[in-house]
Amino acid sequence: MPDRRARPKPVPLGAGLLAFVLAATFGLAGAGVGHAQEAASESAGTKARTFADTPSLNRLLDPEDGRVSADGTLGAYEARALIEPRAEAILSSEIGGRILKLPVEEGERFAKGDVLVAFDCSFHQAELRAARAELTRAQHTLENKEQLARLNSVGQLEVALARADVAKAQAQVQTRQLYIDRCRLTAPYDGRVVERPVNVYETVGKDQELMSVIAAGDLKIRLIVPSRWLAWLTDGQSFQLTIDETGSTHRAQVTTIGARIDPVSQTVPIKGTLRDHDRSKTGLLPGMSGTAQFAPPSDG
Repeated sequence: MPDRRARPKPVPLGAGLLAFVLAATFGLAGAGVGHAQEAASESAGTKARTFADTPSLNRLLDPEDGRVSADGTLGAYEARALIEPRAEAILSSEIGGRILKLPVEEGERFAKGDVLVAFDCSFHQAELRAARAELTRAQHTLENKEQLARLNSVGQLEVALARADVAKAQAQVQTRQLYIDRCRLTAPYDGRVVERPVNVYETVGKDQELMSVIAAGDLKIRLIVPSRWLAWLTDGQSFQLTIDETGSTHRAQVTTIGARIDPVSQTVPIKGTLRDHDRSKTGLLPGMSGTAQFAPPSDG
């Protein structure tokens, strides 16, 4: 007969292991596995107090006076920032064809209206000539029908159909002209070429990426800050931005505060702009990053 004696139940390891990993992550593993299991059974309020004791999280939970720690981490009122261009775009082909010209290389500057890509449009030009010839034939036919109608030799239906043929031929000419216009891709604004994955004499299809460009001029600043800063953060507020790559410091101000708070990270995106004159912006490029330093109003 099978042994029906009570067997000891296995000890669940999931909660204990998770508590141990959490304890090790926050520097509490030295208290041992027993203490980790005890920490796993604590209330939510006790856990919050434990997390608050962690220096890196304490700056978000309870900011002090903006001091920067000795290890170089962010202070209470500091946030990471990213430099972005005023505008950027990925330019794609509106027609398929063979590339004849790519006058601007990667990294080079261009002006608004400059030709960035030129296609071989001999086929579309031939179709345009054919469409214009068809338009001429339809116009002559309409003139003949109108003359015959004045002599009561044809009915008004034939005249109406001839006019419709003329309108159709005009639409064909306009369509072919649009293809010709799209054989040259021009710059939408002053800027620079970031990337150009195609080369001269390559054949590309419709909607294929040709190059990515960024606009010249003023740069934007993108930041993500704790949502509790909204108690004192406002549009137009000034801050200092120190660039990692150059070490230079620039004056900036907040231009836009995000419309929604991330409920998970308790952060909000904001945008800013540089207040320095153009001369002091020399050397700053999109993609550079830095640290923004804010000075919130004092409680007193």
